[in-house]
Amino acid sequence: MTNNSLQESSDRKAAELVVRKYMESLHAADTESIVELYDEDAVFLPADAATVVGKANIRETYSANFKIMNIPEGESSVEEVAIHGDLAIVRLATKSTVVILSTKEKIPTNARELFVLKKVGGAFRISRYMFNKS
Repeated sequence: MTNNSLQESSDRKAAELVVRKYMESLHAADTESIVELYDEDAVFLPADAATVVGKANIRETYSANFKIMNIPEGESSVEEVAIHGDLAIVRLATKSTVVILSTKEKIPTNARELFVLKKVGGAFRISRYMFNKS
């Protein structure tokens, strides 16, 4: 294996690990752990909601959402990891259960998710994240 191949393999694993940490933190409804994974100028594009720009606004959005609903369980399949220099693209298919806290209603959900990660200080951070229902 060449040094470039080794670096790309290492970057793929690192990018996938960030996304797995994100999913674990999401299922734990842990706003701070989620926000730590984003870069300062990140953009969050949730389905059926307004675009959220910047880490502080992303924190507010997750905090508000976790007061209304949680996603305590789910399973994600990584469908693609592509490395382009200091950027990584990770695409997932996710099946989860959304729980509406006020009613305890459980809603099964399937989503397609796309993460664009950027190396910041040598580590990948979420730069862009969007999902939609499938």
